[in-house]
Amino acid sequence: MVKKIAQIKLGIIIGPFFLLCLAVGFAWASSEKIYTFIRLFDRIALTVTDKYVDNLDPEKLIKAGISGMLGKLDPYSQYLSGQNYYYLLQETRGEYSGIGIIIEKRLDTLLVESVIEGNPAYYANIRVGDRILMVDTVDVVGKSRFDCIKLLRGKKGTPVNLQLRRPLLGKNFNVRLVRDEIHIDPVPFFGISDDNNGYIRISRFSEGSAIEVKKAVSQLLEKGMNGLVVDLRGNPGGLLYEAVEVTALFLKKGEKIVDVKGRGTVRLRSYESRTDGIYKDGPLVVVIDNKTASAAEILAGAIQDNDRGLVIGSSSYGKGLVQQILQFSDNSALKLTTAKYYAPSNRCIQKDTNRSNLILKDKSRKQVLFYTNSGRPVFSGGGIIPDIYVEPLEKPPLLDELVTLGYVNDFITDYCVRQPVDENFEVTDKTVDSFFEYLKVRGYVYHSSICSAFDRFVSENGVSGKKGKLNDHIKAIKDILSSKSNDEMLSLRSQIKDLLYECIISNCLGKQKSYELVWFKKHPELIKSWEVLNAPDIYNNLLAGF
Repeated sequence: MVKKIAQIKLGIIIGPFFLLCLAVGFAWASSEKIYTFIRLFDRIALTVTDKYVDNLDPEKLIKAGISGMLGKLDPYSQYLSGQNYYYLLQETRGEYSGIGIIIEKRLDTLLVESVIEGNPAYYANIRVGDRILMVDTVDVVGKSRFDCIKLLRGKKGTPVNLQLRRPLLGKNFNVRLVRDEIHIDPVPFFGISDDNNGYIRISRFSEGSAIEVKKAVSQLLEKGMNGLVVDLRGNPGGLLYEAVEVTALFLKKGEKIVDVKGRGTVRLRSYESRTDGIYKDGPLVVVIDNKTASAAEILAGAIQDNDRGLVIGSSSYGKGLVQQILQFSDNSALKLTTAKYYAPSNRCIQKDTNRSNLILKDKSRKQVLFYTNSGRPVFSGGGIIPDIYVEPLEKPPLLDELVTLGYVNDFITDYCVRQPVDENFEVTDKTVDSFFEYLKVRGYVYHSSICSAFDRFVSENGVSGKKGKLNDHIKAIKDILSSKSNDEMLSLRSQIKDLLYECIISNCLGKQKSYELVWFKKHPELIKSWEVLNAPDIYNNLLAGF
């Protein structure tokens, strides 16, 4: 009798799982086959619960089975319950106190998937791809995404300490942040360049994005802009309907924006511009990079495929998967990939990286070459490839280290107190010399990636501290590598100068001025954008495919 009651309780717990299996399974196999496997899972779950050597938590056991199944699909499909579901809603709405990062789990490692511009993590130079090792005193390696989220969020004004690892630096580092209310500003900046071209920075497609972008475009039109640059670099996407509404601002009535297609490329919904957009004719450039993803790729793809404007930068991320929230109860839901985005030319935005052995091969996806309205070739399966490729401005590891470890911020905080800074400010050689002297006083010694790798080799192979000739050889090699590290640091003097200029402008005059004085004039993607907009013949020929 006790055993029967236990089975009934377990059946209540795993009932939602059976419904999930039915919902997912009916579309790809006969009901009889699905029932056969559900009964198999039922028998295994009951047997494990009844016979396993230790007592088990039935709820955790079944949830582990669900996670295992979803883990074989893609990184974005997840079962959410209780507080975890609440966290998802918070991220979508942008209403919580924390540090302003979105994290995802890859194997046993928690990675920073995106950094929300204008929030604590953004100003602390936390980067996409950083590995989170510890939050305060808690080791989070192997923990779930939501366990980590609980640790990161908290009361506004409270501190949180992170230990991170950045592959580029090759070592761990610590960051101290203060939690704040997280506001997702979809348009952190818009303005006019010196040559009268408009610029709009869209950081994310959250609620209200279309309204904010429309306001920005209207104001730039009132100022008489000649052309417009829409900057989507680092934009991780967001809400589909906001991306559609923003894209429609730049298209004519009836022009296609995106198709959402489910299994077997069955079209679930097609989106097109319902009215003429507020800026449907003027010269337009969309700037992207390898962190432009999802909903942001919809905008870039629609502009490119409709020959509405040019795309400049580097290839986008290639996340064309659509997640749907399937709610089972007030505090339980399934975030499931149910469709893919297809640009107007019918190419799939999703980068073809899925290696799951559960997914059957789709013969319909062999085509990779497609064409825009004017006949320009575009490609499928690798994100959005720009019309004009521009190598992004990447910080060398040394500069990244100086910023991340706080040396630059500490130096310029003191510098801005002592020195007046205005729009005509320039960083002199004397300023750079002062910074090098400051690093020396702080005891900073730069170790190149090769130097760090050799130190790890010596340590891991037990040859550190050995006496005799081996130790002499190791010391000689370290001296050579150290000398090369110093040479590398000196060779980057001009880039350190640019870095100090950008940080001093941002610190003393604010982020808004940093866009105008640094981004507009020093970012290669924007320099190329101004160049193309100021050359109508080149712009028109590229759009025509010449």
